[in-house]
Amino acid sequence: MKSDNIKNLSIDELTKLIKNGNTNPDNYYRRAIAYKDKGMFDSATADIDHAIILNPKNAEYFFLKALIVRSQWIINPSSTFDSDSTKLQFKNFDKAIELNPNVAKYYLYRGIIRDDFLIPGVVVDGRTIDDLVKAVNINPKYRYAWIKLGDCYSTDGDYRWAIKAYTQAIEIEPE
Repeated sequence: MKSDNIKNLSIDELTKLIKNGNTNPDNYYRRAIAYKDKGMFDSATADIDHAIILNPKNAEYFFLKALIVRSQWIINPSSTFDSDSTKLQFKNFDKAIELNPNVAKYYLYRGIIRDDFLIPGVVVDGRTIDDLVKAVNINPKYRYAWIKLGDCYSTDGDYRWAIKAYTQAIEIEPE
């Protein structure tokens, strides 16, 4: 079976592959994505943890682990910045960045979780802006990162930089 075909397999098909001895960590990774998309977070967590055990050097696995935790938090938000969920998100985003510091989305999402726990429209953590700047430096065409950066600058009252960030986003996709 070609690996391209494996990418589009269902949960049942991936389960069958795994049960038949195809324990490639990417099979657990793909099944974890499918479980996450269905809201089956315990199963998604078990699979991504297994993929990480099999290949602890894959940054995408840690990124997905953070997204699974984030998805659970969005459904059932904790009330404090120091919650276990938040710490686990940071731990996994940090590990993804450690393993592959050249991926813009890792910095964007880490910046977003910092921003999620601040008082909306009142305060911006400088580390959030740092992460978003890293994201746009890695990928200058990352429109969403420019928008989030503009939002942070605007919240911070730095309208000159906010306008520059929003202008970049518009130039990337004018519509």
